[in-house]
Amino acid sequence: REMKPIGPPKRQVVVPQFTKAQLNASFIAREDTKVVWFKGDKPVNEDHRIKVVLVQEEEHVHSSLVIAQPSPDDAGEYVARAVSKGEEVTYCNVLCINEENYFEETAEPQVVTVSAPRLFVETRPPEFIEEPLWPFSVNQSSKMQLTGIVSGNDTRVRWYKNDQPLIENDRTVITEQRVDERVLSTLVVECVQPSDVGNYVLKAWNDVGETERSTDINVIEWTNDLLKPVFIDEQTTEEILPNDTAMIQVRLESHPDTKVTFYRDDQPIVENSRYSTSYSVFDRHMVYTLMVDDVTVTDAGQYVVRAVSPTGEIAEHVSELYVFELEVKRTPPKFIGNERVTLEVKVGEMAQFDAQLEATADTQVTWFKDGVVVEEDYRKTITVANFERTKVACLSIADIRLEDNGQYTLKAENSEGTATMVAELCVLPNDS
Repeated sequence: REMKPIGPPKRQVVVPQFTKAQLNASFIAREDTKVVWFKGDKPVNEDHRIKVVLVQEEEHVHSSLVIAQPSPDDAGEYVARAVSKGEEVTYCNVLCINEENYFEETAEPQVVTVSAPRLFVETRPPEFIEEPLWPFSVNQSSKMQLTGIVSGNDTRVRWYKNDQPLIENDRTVITEQRVDERVLSTLVVECVQPSDVGNYVLKAWNDVGETERSTDINVIEWTNDLLKPVFIDEQTTEEILPNDTAMIQVRLESHPDTKVTFYRDDQPIVENSRYSTSYSVFDRHMVYTLMVDDVTVTDAGQYVVRAVSPTGEIAEHVSELYVFELEVKRTPPKFIGNERVTLEVKVGEMAQFDAQLEATADTQVTWFKDGVVVEEDYRKTITVANFERTKVACLSIADIRLEDNGQYTLKAENSEGTATMVAELCVLPNDS
């Protein structure tokens, strides 16, 4: 199935500062699709203000990035990158922070009403599209995520705990996303504590009916038996083409203070313009991601994720990255343009020969004068510029003298053959 974003390629979101910003991205995608949010060229990491919510359906993936108390520093372009089997699609949100009227409590929002003919639509009572797969037990200090998908016209939803409406705080985030006539409502509780034990209910209602789903949540408190980190997945293999983006992602069940590091060839991976790491919490697991942009064959090999718990327990996960070498058609070098040129220069001036040729990367070029190799010195400069399928070779001679007169030959050679270009340099006396 072809992956593609749902909706326009770019969406603008404007929110007042210090409120809450929710950026949404939906994709037609496979079940194994992974979504990572970026601001600029850096992955967005979750913290006490920033949360990532992911909802996967049979043919769709929905991801929300929630920013609590956004400030002008949070403004910018956020891109959700969905990756599956080497294929990648993106969806862009542009976040704008409105700094005006935040402290003016009497300020009323301006509402513009556009009249248009409406077709009669029968209102249907809300229904849960499928039974929510909610957990019954959650590990202490992990992340709890409850998601409900409800259909129906003009449906409203609300979360309750022990018959009391849930209110968002620094650990509790509620997101709502509407797609067609469906409502996706997600409750996320970070760093779950024993006080989070209770009965959770998602209620949905409209003018013609109501429905609800509930679950009793139990919190498993940390003991010494639970401190050992455990990777959920077996050894994984990623196959990719050169210049694509590789994503190595692992799920870890561990204490929240567990230290996790990516290694390659027994050396810790250092983030740079091509390598970036991020982590998020999904279901009761920590999800760690390594992104490698513009992959080359030198990136192939074994990648190890090492987790060390606070008590020194160690677990490792191994991933193999295979990069397919593209077959390059090998041909002998060939000069572009004339293979014989003549240049007339007066004594004291500068002469320059330029030659462009079709050539593979391993093609060697050499300049000769009257059969003798030209060596660089304080007057002679040789440069070679390499491009994807071509080379440009240049010979410059400053302060021309009479003895520079003669025949210059450029020889290009690779494993498939040889080509030459001949240049005649005629040195004329200086009239002065």
